Amino acid sequence: MSALYGSDALGGVVNVITKRASNEWNGSVRAGGSTLIDEDGNTANIEASASGAIIDDKLLMKVTAGQQYQGLVESRNFENETDIAGNRNTFVSAEIKSIISDQQELDFYARYGDSETWYDYVPTSGDGAGQVTRSTNMFETLDYGVTHSGFWGFGDTQLRVYGTRVSQTNEKNIGTPNTANDVDEEWWMDMYSSMPLTPTISL
Repeated sequence: MSALYGSDALGGVVNVITKRASNEWNGSVRAGGSTLIDEDGNTANIEASASGAIIDDKLLMKVTAGQQYQGLVESRNFENETDIAGNRNTFVSAEIKSIISDQQELDFYARYGDSETWYDYVPTSGDGAGQVTRSTNMFETLDYGVTHSGFWGFGDTQLRVYGTRVSQTNEKNIGTPNTANDVDEEWWMDMYSSMPLTPTISL
């Protein structure tokens, strides 16, 4: 996504591998973080998930949510400026599997992500010249889709329909926001694949 929208874009590729839910309900919570002596660049993260059956062997569900935070690191050479930007990433995802029969399954998926990156600087000209300015880039994504899987005598089939909505904006506490990387787009895609049974001949 950064290559598509420029060096200031916040997007990226997120590869999420999830374990299939079972009938038994279970959950987990993980948290961590770090604190530095000068308090610059402190980090914190938390993630929670729960999964189980709404209807045993028929309707399974998994929900996951989390947040990661890293504070900005102030410049050691220039007062009121930033060496490393601060960032906060939040996400919520839900998966539902409907087992229609031994031959057919439906999978529904949705994931919302909200990211912010901020840094301080002092403009030398234009709006806010000479004043400490905080620039914040905000990036939102919504991924969703449905997959039908078929397991037939002649082989397996899969039909997927999925989409993504992306929004990116910039805010400043002083001066005019940078709109060069603003994005508000949505994509739809569909894909059909089949895995035919390879015939065998015995002599």
